Amino acid sequence: MRKLVPFCLFLLCSLPVDAANVTEGRVVFPLPVSPPTRLEVERGMAGANAATPATFQGLLRVPTGADKAPAVVLVHTCHGPSFYQHWLERLNDLGYVTLSFSRCSTPTGEPDDTAHSTFDWKRGATIAFGALQYLSALEEVDPSRIAIMGWSRPAMVPLAVLNYEGFSQFHNLQFRTAIAVYPFCSFARGPHRAPILIVSAGQDDYVDPVVCRRISTSTREDDYPIDFRVIEDAYHGFDIPKFGPRHAATRAEINPDEYSTSGGTLEYRADYEAILASFVEDHLEKNMKP
Repeated sequence: MRKLVPFCLFLLCSLPVDAANVTEGRVVFPLPVSPPTRLEVERGMAGANAATPATFQGLLRVPTGADKAPAVVLVHTCHGPSFYQHWLERLNDLGYVTLSFSRCSTPTGEPDDTAHSTFDWKRGATIAFGALQYLSALEEVDPSRIAIMGWSRPAMVPLAVLNYEGFSQFHNLQFRTAIAVYPFCSFARGPHRAPILIVSAGQDDYVDPVVCRRISTSTREDDYPIDFRVIEDAYHGFDIPKFGPRHAATRAEINPDEYSTSGGTLEYRADYEAILASFVEDHLEKNMKP
């Protein structure tokens, strides 16, 4: 297997470590240049989302012996990769290469794009396509079988990258499918280039699932109608063990990405995590075949 160090910028990566038949290391990948939106041009903001750095950092995990394997790009919150470790391990155990990042995965470790109060959809999409290009060049990865998955408000990114009218039109490489877990769904409007699974929490008081339900209904006649699932009694973060028992979370706890929103309720439930895992595995098995 190829060592990870040559793909990293000096002093920005941890050394590869072998654990549970996975080689893990931090890698730095270049970002593609995305053209400005019409609104940015009209407002003289054409360079707003092309700010430095021109690279981004992610955590790459490659199962031992991977050869033209499928892969998943994961967009998580600034809670940090440890909150999503079990998801990385689950996907690696299924044979997927994973490359994960958040708004706080810049080479400096500071939140990205500090001129903006949030990790906006355009910046997130640019980074996602950078991760897609990086994975596509790895000999261990099948470039035709790369999915994208995200959680919470940053999960707007997996929804945005498959929209025909979004930035997918400027890239030759495309994601095979997308999964969004209790996402901000305003970016789910179709039509889309590939299948999408959205799983919402029915009791979510931080990201309202009503929008996801309404938009999924509007895609029923599309080539790729959204597969919308809701776990009715679940609260936000139901699949993240570190969130613990149900509690009213402060804005800082539930919203480390600094979106313009108030706090909400968090609750981990192992039984609901298992339901979500079955949804995710079934969706990937159906849509990631060679």
